[in-house]
Amino acid sequence: MRQIVLVIGWVLGWSVAAAEPEVPVVGAPTSAQPTAEGASEGVVEVKRAEVTPKSREVPRYPAEARLMSTEGSCKVRIILDTTGQPERVEVLACDPYFIWTSVDAAMKSRFHPVIVNGEPVRAAFIYVYKFKLSGDGPPPPPPPVLDPPFVIEALPPIPEGRFREVSFTELTCDQLAQVAFPEQALAAGFESQCRVMLYFNAQGEVIHTEPLACGEPFISAVSAPDQPFLCQPMERRGAAIPVKTEYTFNFEIR
Repeated sequence: MRQIVLVIGWVLGWSVAAAEPEVPVVGAPTSAQPTAEGASEGVVEVKRAEVTPKSREVPRYPAEARLMSTEGSCKVRIILDTTGQPERVEVLACDPYFIWTSVDAAMKSRFHPVIVNGEPVRAAFIYVYKFKLSGDGPPPPPPPVLDPPFVIEALPPIPEGRFREVSFTELTCDQLAQVAFPEQALAAGFESQCRVMLYFNAQGEVIHTEPLACGEPFISAVSAPDQPFLCQPMERRGAAIPVKTEYTFNFEIR
């Protein structure tokens, strides 16, 4: 199996520790102020108390931060679609250690739809994750503000239709695009693997990347290229068919 080997840093080496969420009050529903071009169009700003969670993911404490006895917080703006699923996370102010664990927790949380005038709406609210190793000592300093905010979009849904599952070695592919490593990750010096399911249409083009064993920032990295591979169509009984295959991107330091 052909694999992309990247010089990269920073794996999400999380360990279970106290990551305490804080619920701030952000005011009554108003028209949203855009934080990125087109990001807040049609979005209603609400208080956190007006959003009812179905399930709330608690972020794990990053192993690197605990090793360094680092405490901090991460302020994010979570944009929900009309079904209550997070469609976008904007990191407004955050200690670098805690960006990806906070984004991951926000994206994995689920909420009931926000209802305005009897109709579900796209809504946004502010949430602050606090990371403390113990209750002793002074509070950590305020986290650095990110201007512009660091933005992560939710992955698109798996395409509809039947995809025959094949081994990657059954495909004839050339590497088309180099998968870039996240700049924020490079400085930390960790290694990782990212196992995904690649979906190909009948023309041999990648149309979707589904993470199987992969965390941020690597999900965004492997999903960024429109065409990580250029493959010949897979044929069955003389006809080209859509297929899916597992593939592992290796992020290694050399």
